[in-house]
Amino acid sequence: MISRARSDVKTGALETKTLPAGTYAAFRTECGGLAWEEFPKLFALIFDSWLPASEYRLKYDLTIEVLHLWTDSDLRQKNRYYEIWIPVELKK
Repeated sequence: MISRARSDVKTGALETKTLPAGTYAAFRTECGGLAWEEFPKLFALIFDSWLPASEYRLKYDLTIEVLHLWTDSDLRQKNRYYEIWIPVELKK
């Protein structure tokens, strides 16, 4: 699914998806990398290192990938970064 801010969309043909409310752990890459290089590294960090060692567990089978990109190619190359958000709950 690809989404953008409602104010950026010029058509009325939008489909709405509601994400479950709750606590999300958000992780971010450094600026400048490429998505196909950065996402696998970030997923490994989250699921192989952080999640097993944390006091949280995954709440739903859901991950949200956020790409922060710029239209201007000079800005895009140095400023782009990515995020992964996962729904979590405290381990019982």
